[in-house]
Amino acid sequence: MYFQDLQKYLDEAKDGVIYFSLGSNVRSDHMPEEKRRVFIEVFSALPQKILWKWESDILPGQPPNVKIEKWLPQQDILGNSAVCS
Repeated sequence: MYFQDLQKYLDEAKDGVIYFSLGSNVRSDHMPEEKRRVFIEVFSALPQKILWKWESDILPGQPPNVKIEKWLPQQDILGNSAVCS
């Protein structure tokens, strides 16, 4: 179910998707509030959908074009292959 939902999200992104992750050594949810607000402001102004590797359940101020997940299949997303394969 998870991969089907993610595939649908990618397929419905008529303006494309931006994948944002700080990797496995840095937690996005620990970044200073000021920096988080800058990312949110910039992301909310973009026409693309955003996939953000965010390690908590809630992203304060989350815009509608941003989807957060604690884990994402980076190789599949960046390789532009079907996530559900």
